[in-house]
Amino acid sequence: MAAGSTAIPSYGVEARSISKGAVVLLGRLLFAGIFVMSGFNPFSKQAIGYAAAQGLPLASVVVPFSGVLAIIGGLAFSWAITRNSARGSSRSS
Repeated sequence: MAAGSTAIPSYGVEARSISKGAVVLLGRLLFAGIFVMSGFNPFSKQAIGYAAAQGLPLASVVVPFSGVLAIIGGLAFSWAITRNSARGSSRSS
């Protein structure tokens, strides 16, 4: 052992390991879920009214469109993740 290092005894207990790939997949799916869940907020009259009050032109069209983009983006992200993990691809893009 190097000077100044301390060994922590394990007392015969082995750490349980979860596959790193499973943890990464879960994290990515939760990240995609953020976009899907937040994509429904722009459809409320409050969000459209707030954007219109701030001077956004065509707020009744643009704000719901942003929600559609968020939902599509989150679904596309989760679809790409599950497709890559099913193939066993280790590429990240």
